[in-house]
Amino acid sequence: MTQPTNDDQGIVSASVTAGEGHVAEQTVDEMGVADVSNPFALFDGDDGDMPEPAREAAIALKRNRAITGEMFRQAMDYFGHVKRSLNNDMLVPVVDTFYGVMYAEPAAPSQVRIRSLKNRASLSAREAVLLTALRRKVLEYENVGLEASQWVISKEEIVQLMSTGAGPLAGRNSEESVNRQVEPLINAMRTNQFLEEMEDEEGIYRITTLVPVGLSTQRIGDWMAAADEPGSTPTDQNEPPTTPDDDAQDVKQEELW
Repeated sequence: MTQPTNDDQGIVSASVTAGEGHVAEQTVDEMGVADVSNPFALFDGDDGDMPEPAREAAIALKRNRAITGEMFRQAMDYFGHVKRSLNNDMLVPVVDTFYGVMYAEPAAPSQVRIRSLKNRASLSAREAVLLTALRRKVLEYENVGLEASQWVISKEEIVQLMSTGAGPLAGRNSEESVNRQVEPLINAMRTNQFLEEMEDEEGIYRITTLVPVGLSTQRIGDWMAAADEPGSTPTDQNEPPTTPDDDAQDVKQEELW
């Protein structure tokens, strides 16, 4: 190995051959001792200590509402690394092995002084009613033994759920008004990964496994009671036609995680 000069201290050198024929970069510290460089480095100057698959899974959890499928299995394979990465950002992993779903929720505010990377997920009152209806639908499917890939619902069915009985859109004067207000609710469900649009089937959605995972037994009871309570949502038959501004009044928030 070429002896470093004072100007070389701390500079990466690739002149040392490691075992098994692998040429490894080494750095020289202030004491003149060479250390094998970071084996997990993915870019110049990378001091990270996580394998690439673990980083990918942790980023997915921080970026998305939840992960499933192959990414879920990848996160489980590197769970220790993933958990430490989340904890560094004041996040806590929540794992449901039955449905194969993992998501990250902020640490309890009562336990930490630092604000977490992600905000707690919340839904408007109407979105909460729709999510409760989707959970009911999942229960129906599970009771007859249907797999998650078969949990489907149509836009027409969603419109009916939201505009009849105690639905928050019941009593609207026109079908156009109802459809106009259902569309953003469906979009919110898709954004939050509760619904996925079926390919080649317009107006048909698959209910994801995040729906049963995201609603605890206690939360289901609270939301269903609120949704079933007569008069919980205004349904005045003589109300004027709604406008997009009416959605601004739907300010009640239901916290998820």
